[in-house]
This record gives sequence, structure tokens and C-alpha cells, in this order.
Amino acid sequence: TPLARRVLGFTCADGQGQGRGAGECGPGECAARRLDHRSCMEQIAATPSSITLSHCEAVSATELRGALSVALVKAHESGLAWLRLLRLAFFPLSCGVQHTAHAIAPYAKRAATAFAQQPRDVLLLEAALVLAIACAIWLRRLLRRKRYCARLREWGAARFYRPVAERYARLAGAVRQRSRLVARLLPHGLYAVGCLAAARLLEAVRLAPMLRPVWPHAATLLLTPVPWVRTLLTLRSDGQEDRALQRSWLMFWVLWASAQLLSEALALLPFAARLLPAQALSLDSPSAAPVLFCAAAWLHLPHSGLPL
Repeated sequence: TPLARRVLGFTCADGQGQGRGAGECGPGECAARRLDHRSCMEQIAATPSSITLSHCEAVSATELRGALSVALVKAHESGLAWLRLLRLAFFPLSCGVQHTAHAIAPYAKRAATAFAQQPRDVLLLEAALVLAIACAIWLRRLLRRKRYCARLREWGAARFYRPVAERYARLAGAVRQRSRLVARLLPHGLYAVGCLAAARLLEAVRLAPMLRPVWPHAATLLLTPVPWVRTLLTLRSDGQEDRALQRSWLMFWVLWASAQLLSEALALLPFAARLLPAQALSLDSPSAAPVLFCAAAWLHLPHSGLPL
């Protein structure tokens, strides 16, 4: 390079200083320096530090200032380009948000006006309901943190559940020694007796007419949506107990579908309507709703009655 030629004080034979590797001399350099070939190569190999030092001393503050200004300008242009790209990328999203806000604004204004025009008692009742929900959430977290529910459950199990379970186990064992079929039907019979006692109690306190419209909806909820969710949850798991539950829920769906088909088939028969009333043939009748609700509740209780 020209700088190397100035530092070393000689010129190459070709006049350009090119075509030479590191530690090598070009044609005519040995004669120009009046040295033999080996001494010329040793002097050239020892000069790179001098070349580098002279080149560093030649850099001025003006060149550094110019390079810094160019770097800042390029960085500014790059930032503007990235901002433009982000704007173009998020422009459809912002338009969608604006259109959605303009579409919802009239309904939100109407809802706010209707909410503000409510009577004072209704507003106080709604505020009390929100406060009660917040307190319930706080109380639930407190009970979980202090383990009050777990302690109460342990106390109830030790005081009531375990003695009753032991007595029931002794009763079931005594019945099983005489008849296994009766032993298997014993929990179902006790549950049926409890349901009849609850029905009599509701009639005595005059709550049966109030609950009559609720039974069909509650039975439908316990016989279709809740089993559907529980079936999906059991299908996602893989285990010995989970497989037994999967088999049980599949049996439930088969039995429930068979009962629905049998009810519709009996309703289509001409002589069935003469032998039995129409309410007894249909599962959607108001009289069958309490029975279906009790049967559905029995399936969802934490016991082994589902496989039966």
C-alpha cells in the first residue's frame, strides 16, 4: 500500500506494491534496499507493527466525527423504516378495533343509560350482590389458606362419616351373606327411600309447587350436559380407574339412548296409549321430571353406584 511504501522507504518493482504475501518481498525490493533476499524478508516481517502504529496515528477526529454522523443517520433511517413497517402491519388490526368500537358504542351507551335509570333499590341490591361475590371469593381464599375446610372435613369424617360407614359396612356384610342381589340393591333402595322422604317433606312445607317448574330443567342438565363433560374428562385420562369410568359412562349413554328410543316407540304404538297414560310414556312429562332428577343425581354422587 502507499502507506507501507512510505514507512519502509522503498517501492516495488511493479510500482503498485501488490502481489506480495505476508513476510515476502516483491521483485526488485532486495536490490532497492541493497540487501540480500533473506535479510529483506526478515525486515519486512518485522515491520507490520510499525505500519499499524503509523496508520492509527494517521486517523483524525474529523474522520471519526464523519463516521459517527453517518452511523447516526443510517440508524435514524432504519428506525423510521421499522416504524413504518409496524404501522403497515398493525393497520388492519387498528381498523378492526375502531370499527368494533363504533359498532358497540350505541349498545354500550344504551346499556349504561338503562342501568342508570334503574330504581335506587335495584342499584343497591346489585351493588350488594357484587360485594357479596367479592367477599365470597376473599373468604374462599382465606379458608384455603387457613385450611378451615379441610379441618372441618376431617372433623366431620371422624365424628359422623366413619361411624356411619362402619355401621353400613356391617349391615351390607350381613345382607351379603344371605343374598348378594339384595346387598347390591340395598344402597339403591335406601336412596329411593330418602328421595320419597324428601318429596313428602317438600309437600309438607309447601315447596313442591314452587319447585315443579324447576325439575325438568334440572333433570335435563344432569342427564345430558354434565355427563357429556364428565365423559370428555374421563376420555382424556389414561389409567385403570379411568378406563372403568369410561366403560361406565359409555354404558350410561347406551342406556339413556335406549330409554329415549323406547319411550318414543311406546308413544307411537296404538294400544299403548290405551293401557298407560300419556304422561307415563313420555320422559319429558312433568310427572317424570322429579324421578329423572333423582336418578341423575344418584349417578353423580361420589359412590360406586354408577357401575351398577
